[in-house]
Amino acid sequence: MSVETKNLYTSGSNTQIHPNIVTDGLVFYVDPFNFKSRDRSFNPSGGTINDISKDIRMSGTLTNGIAISDDYKSIDVDGTDDYIIFPNGNITNNQPFQPFQRFKPSTYTLSYWVKSGSTGGGVMFFVGIQDYKLELPALTATTYTPGVYTNVPTENITDPLDTTLNFTITVDGSGVITDALAEDVGTNSDDGEIMKILGSDIGGSSPADDAYFTFRVASSSDGRWGISQGSNYSAYISNSESRTSFNIPRVGNEPNEWNLITYTDEGQLLTEGNRKLYVNGELIKSSTSGDTTFLNGSWMDNPNTGILYIGRGGTTFSSTLNGEIGTCMIYNRSITHKDVQRNYYSLKKRFNK
Repeated sequence: MSVETKNLYTSGSNTQIHPNIVTDGLVFYVDPFNFKSRDRSFNPSGGTINDISKDIRMSGTLTNGIAISDDYKSIDVDGTDDYIIFPNGNITNNQPFQPFQRFKPSTYTLSYWVKSGSTGGGVMFFVGIQDYKLELPALTATTYTPGVYTNVPTENITDPLDTTLNFTITVDGSGVITDALAEDVGTNSDDGEIMKILGSDIGGSSPADDAYFTFRVASSSDGRWGISQGSNYSAYISNSESRTSFNIPRVGNEPNEWNLITYTDEGQLLTEGNRKLYVNGELIKSSTSGDTTFLNGSWMDNPNTGILYIGRGGTTFSSTLNGEIGTCMIYNRSITHKDVQRNYYSLKKRFNK
């Protein structure tokens, strides 16, 4: 697949991305250096900053007196209460909606330029999700036929008069359910309600292989995912019950230097090679077969909530970063090592690398 590029100075274009940045799959791009990405009134008293990855822009609100650096390279956050919030969009009245607001994808990339001390908090974090947890059979079940099953009906066995949903179920080559995407909104479901899928609808038999999913509303602790940094660079992946981290330590001379951090994820299960962390274009860590298997929740296509924060989040969601945040990018795919290097070399001179 050829990589699309966009000219920063293309006349009549609303999406003015740096010409060398990889744009294939780019769904979020904030760059304070680009006047199209920041409110001209951007100042310590507030303002907005814009996602310019697409023609319909999404604006983030600067909270608690965030300032822009004198050279326009970065957003300065004080580590106390500064952050940027990109609120929910409402797709029903054609308002733009934030990337991944509708669901947490199994394949994505988070990438950002940052300079901070050794203590800190979230850089890009999403919060608020509803999902479905597979209850029975266990994920080790091998009775299903591999494939992708769409429009699979459910029965609400907790309350037959309440919401029933259709699912898209993915079964891997070993017969294990690895993905369960609710195709409907399900806003009438209550936390803890159980949905049943007939085993015979997903290549098994009934009733022995019937699958049960519990609708869950995430807590503030578990209903978030993203990337943060302090003594480590850490990507936190969560569902409504638990979360896990994938991290690398920061070297001693690294705090207070500019770095491009990139996290790529190409699968819901934490398995060998499907998650990677890069620093300045160099692959530093790749998941191994010995890492804990962790299913990123079962996906719900239209959760009620989903808010993106810049500068806030982490092991405790109130953690705020102390430092400077430059260009932030999110992709709806796991970009390649070559892509990561291209993004690094595109902007390294700006950040004196």
